[in-house]
Amino acid sequence: MYDNVGRDADQIHAARNNAATRNDLKRWARRDAESFRNAHPLPDRPWPAPDTTPYLDALAAAQTPAEIEGVTDHVLDAFEPALHALSDYLVAAAHWQHEHRDALKGSPSHLLMTAAGQALSPLAFADEARP
Repeated sequence: MYDNVGRDADQIHAARNNAATRNDLKRWARRDAESFRNAHPLPDRPWPAPDTTPYLDALAAAQTPAEIEGVTDHVLDAFEPALHALSDYLVAAAHWQHEHRDALKGSPSHLLMTAAGQALSPLAFADEARP
């Protein structure tokens, strides 16, 4: 008998059709990488979110476009290192096993390179928005 305990509706439907869902693939990948993860421990919690309260408070108090620009410039400078770190990691993941050079559109390497570029998009769009 098939055990549906802990499975969502998509997983139950996929199991009936002898298919795997994204959640199944992630679960299997975690299982298959368990010994690797034990040998290479990673943080068990997400990075703490930065406190944006001072930026939001300053933005609410801003009276002129120059003041808004000053706050926006400061917040972008504060976030830039984290966005670059994420982009750098995604590029490194795309380059794993040198698959990126001939990567087909929609392949994991191609998608990771696209994500790496888009990780920096907030900086580019905000720069375009400046007067």
